[in-house]
Amino acid sequence: MSNPFADAFKDAGLIDKKEHQQIQNQDKNQAEQKKNQVKYGKIASFYKDWFFNNDWEVNPELFDTIANQVVDSFEKSKLTSTKLRQYYDIVNWLYHTKVFESKWKLKTELFMMIAKANYDYGRKQVVPLSFVQFLKFNIDNLFIKSDKKHKDKFIIFKKHMEAVVAYSKWKLKN
Repeated sequence: MSNPFADAFKDAGLIDKKEHQQIQNQDKNQAEQKKNQVKYGKIASFYKDWFFNNDWEVNPELFDTIANQVVDSFEKSKLTSTKLRQYYDIVNWLYHTKVFESKWKLKTELFMMIAKANYDYGRKQVVPLSFVQFLKFNIDNLFIKSDKKHKDKFIIFKKHMEAVVAYSKWKLKN
């Protein structure tokens, strides 16, 4: 939806076309952030971008700052580093068996992993809701566009999850 103030300012000649577009993009980004907050909870606020400027330069914060924030969101829950490692083992298996080469096989296996996490959440909250949201957010981002980059995105997700597991070893109880 178009911003009525930006439209009025543009029509009055107070802002140029470039400024008008910047305002429209800002409004669109804010709406997307609100939508993600509802769907993914606090987890969505940790992530700025997986990549910089859409040029496939990986955001190094995924493996440090963001991984730490994710693990912090798991504290005060029943999630153990051992349980988290079980989920990482699934991701690692998908990588080593080359399942990630087929978009549809990968999607099926990852969605099953989300189903398992939901089951563990429902079963005496063995995993916190923030963990389910973490998986859902990242897996949704693997398949957000119909591009052919799911393999590259999966490898980045695997490394990101590996960092989360590494930080969890000393932050979560065993």
